[in-house]
Amino acid sequence: MNYPGNRPFNAAAMLIGFLILISAAEACRKKNYSYDVSANLYVANNVVFVERGLVHTFNLLLKTNMNPAIRRDGVGIIDKAIIHFDTSANLITIKYQNNICADSVVRNGQIFIRMSGDFFSTGTVAILYFYKYSEDGRQFAGTDSLVNLGAPAGGRCSYKSFIDSLVIKQDSGSNSTWHSEFQYNIPSVLKLPSDSINPVIITGTAGGWTDEGYNFTLEISIPLVNRIYCPWIREGVQQVSIPALEISSGSIEYVNMASCNNRVTYRFGSSMFEWWINKKKLIF
Repeated sequence: MNYPGNRPFNAAAMLIGFLILISAAEACRKKNYSYDVSANLYVANNVVFVERGLVHTFNLLLKTNMNPAIRRDGVGIIDKAIIHFDTSANLITIKYQNNICADSVVRNGQIFIRMSGDFFSTGTVAILYFYKYSEDGRQFAGTDSLVNLGAPAGGRCSYKSFIDSLVIKQDSGSNSTWHSEFQYNIPSVLKLPSDSINPVIITGTAGGWTDEGYNFTLEISIPLVNRIYCPWIREGVQQVSIPALEISSGSIEYVNMASCNNRVTYRFGSSMFEWWINKKKLIF
């Protein structure tokens, strides 16, 4: 039975219900039409993951060639990697055995590096072969070609890195691809005792496809700075383009100048994400 005294209550209830429906509809509208940056994060994680491995490998190659004991004895260990250096054949073998390295990455497998001459001589070509090599369970398959360009400017020795097609086999069994032209600029080898004033500076471009089918390109807009005794990139900014996504561009920023840490920042649209460069945060 309807009593006149109940009508204000019923009207209020109806009004509340109507407002709830409007709010729900608004939430759905926002969900359906607002920017979804999850795909952008996925692409950025792919970039950081591959880049992390390439920079680490270059660092290890540089440290190996700078190590007089390894050059003399032909064997040694650097950051959990077993190094064999056949100086007569200019062949370096790097072997990991599921080791947790200084940058918190679990590495396994081997990298073979064949050089045409002394690593620090202008014109030397070094070909890096990734053989059953993996980082946190994701396998690299392909090669990286490095050419010593000499010291064209600023007294720094430069190495041009060219990767045509590096395949990254994901945990799920699907693959992503990577291609890049990076340049690693190092100080004079005889002046490397002080990490604080002798960084490796990295410039260049890259691109590829993620295993979810996103095509991307990137350009290092502010040079990446990697001090060889810090396991993570310390400085630098990259501009990322992902044409198929609603937010088709963004940035990956390393802003750890004050300390050696594994932080990285992503910016897409009006959203900013502060991330960590380790397997717990680089989720695929």
